[in-house]
Amino acid sequence: MNKLLSTAMVQMNVQPGEVEENVRTCIQFIEEAASAGADLILFPELVLSGYHLSQDEFSRAALPERISDALDKLAVKSREVDAGLVISYPEQQESGLYITSSFIDGKMKQLFSIQKTMLWGKEKDIFKAGFGNFTPFDTRFGKIALLICYDLEFPEPARAAALQGAELIICPSVWSQEGKKRWEIQIPCRALDNLCFVAGVNRIGEGACGLSQAAAPDGSILVKAQEAQETILYADMDLSLIKKTRASIPYFHDYPDSFAPQGLSGNSWREKSM
Repeated sequence: MNKLLSTAMVQMNVQPGEVEENVRTCIQFIEEAASAGADLILFPELVLSGYHLSQDEFSRAALPERISDALDKLAVKSREVDAGLVISYPEQQESGLYITSSFIDGKMKQLFSIQKTMLWGKEKDIFKAGFGNFTPFDTRFGKIALLICYDLEFPEPARAAALQGAELIICPSVWSQEGKKRWEIQIPCRALDNLCFVAGVNRIGEGACGLSQAAAPDGSILVKAQEAQETILYADMDLSLIKKTRASIPYFHDYPDSFAPQGLSGNSWREKSM
């Protein structure tokens, strides 16, 4: 595995309800980011649908044939450019409608998905809460965990991911102007808390505050976008810094087993995070 990970965060606007048009826009950004050498290309929360939709509009955007076709096209493009993708969209399951984010690697034929666990405000009127699965997944780019927006505001999801070996926590978001100060605190805070890389990719438009950014394991900001600018933000992440940082900041060495989230007790997490 290549320890130096070139990551691209696409801070963009989205056309509400226009799944096919948003896929075309994503593909244009993928081609641009890949041509600049990006290994991993990240997009904001609900990038395929937009955020401020009615329940009926979300249901139409989440039609299985629309989402399946979108993911197929993105997987083909992922394979063509030899890059991993993180894409977010509304997903219709038998039990209800969910906010989902997926990691796609067309070359390796990998598709990993998680559903947003912590729903914010009116999201609760439309979506079902996810399943609290914060387990990272193994990729050729490293061990990656996905949280979605409000999931990041609680310390436990990121900690559960880190204790299971996450090297990079990715947080696709539609983070509001009103919450801008919290966004700027949470990204470096979660990186330092867990001594791993954190990438927060936000959108612009529909009241979102932009300011996509990535933080290193010591909490320092690697790169940060402006508020209202559509842009691709690039960050080179040296994954070997995680072990070095954890050696110099002994949070996990001194972490009591009794603090571990449920299901991670019994020191089972130590060999994964040390």
